[in-house]
Amino acid sequence: MIHNEALNRAKIKITPERLAYLKDFSTFMAVIINLILVIFLERQDHYKTSVSPDWVVSFIYYAGIIQGASSGTLILFYTITRGGLITKARWREFIKNNKGKYKPFKNEDRLDVKEMSIEMTTIILLTKVNLKSKLINILGP
Repeated sequence: MIHNEALNRAKIKITPERLAYLKDFSTFMAVIINLILVIFLERQDHYKTSVSPDWVVSFIYYAGIIQGASSGTLILFYTITRGGLITKARWREFIKNNKGKYKPFKNEDRLDVKEMSIEMTTIILLTKVNLKSKLINILGP
């Protein structure tokens, strides 16, 4: 939902409805091309050669360009809309697979919690962990 909302706020709004319309247009063009071809194509010489009027050849050529462009645009828009989601899913899978592979090295010089002062602990919590607002709420300003 967040991904679709970000796409709706983009300069070129690629919504699922527009993708559906583009897909329907591309399919409609393919059906029209096939119907024209089936209706007007004539076989001669005992079905060895095919002959069709010049306007049919021209129509199929230009309609094929339009259909190919709409299909290419559909693939491009689909990649734009789904690419981020697919990349995030693959990244999560990569992290999950490598989670047990790499382990932190042992640091013998690291201070133990009992060895640190309260001030050091507070500074670490305020800088390393986003607990500043929680501490302010608990301790007061």
